[in-house]
Formats: sequence, structure tokens, C-alpha cells
Amino acid sequence: MAFTFIRTPPIVFGLVVLASCAKASVPEPATDSYSPITVQVAVGETTESLAAAAVTPAFFDSPRTRPILGRGFAAGDYGSDSTGVVMLRHAFWQRAFRSAPEIIGTSLTVDGRSLTIVGIFPPGFDYPNEAQVWIPKAGGPSSRP
Repeated sequence: MAFTFIRTPPIVFGLVVLASCAKASVPEPATDSYSPITVQVAVGETTESLAAAAVTPAFFDSPRTRPILGRGFAAGDYGSDSTGVVMLRHAFWQRAFRSAPEIIGTSLTVDGRSLTIVGIFPPGFDYPNEAQVWIPKAGGPSSRP
């Protein structure tokens, strides 16, 4: 019996395997750390209905939930005295704001409330349910355990 070997450049194969293993080994956030919701988001003169998630501090326990720009939610973002913050999906940020990094710290109207944009998630992150925006879950803990 004869075998034919197909040579794949080792570095390409190594990167593909490494990327596959890295994605498979990083867990999604715990299912009790978020609630899928739909929100009305106003950007300029346009208002659109978007998939969103209200999240608890436990949502940020997964390495996949680290923002690439700005920050995640802080303990004070969950309290009743919070002024309101929001994080954006990378694709939404690109589409609505043309990837402008200076939007961090500016306002976005979500369900009629002016919220401060504090972070942008990495490309491809849309958990759960292809969410476009994330907000702190109302009534969530005011500090991490």
C-alpha cells in the first residue's frame, strides 16, 4: 500500500491549529450572567431596533469579554446611582461610527436614555444572540463577589 503525503507549510498549519484550539478552549460567559433584550438605539437622526444584552459582572469573567477599546463595566455601573453606560459590538461601531476611537466617553441614546459609551468588544464577539450593545443588568450587584 502506497501513501501520498501532501506537505502543508508547518507555520500555516500551526497557526490554524493554534487558532482553532484557542477558540475552542475559551468558554462563553455563564448563561445566568446575561438577559437577551431588544433596545431602540438612536444614532444621529436614525433610530433602529437592535439585539442587546443586559449583563451582570459575572459576564466579564470570560476572557472573550475583554474590550479592545475602552473598558468593561465597573462595579459602580450597576448601582442605582449610575449615570448609565453601554458597550458596543465591533461591527456596530464600524457601521455606525466609522471605527472612530474618540466615541469612547460620548453619549448614545438607548431606549430614550443617554448612556455613555465605555467600550468596544473585539471583532466577532456578539454573544448572546448576535447582540449589538450591552448594558449593565438592572438590579444587578453593585460590586463583584
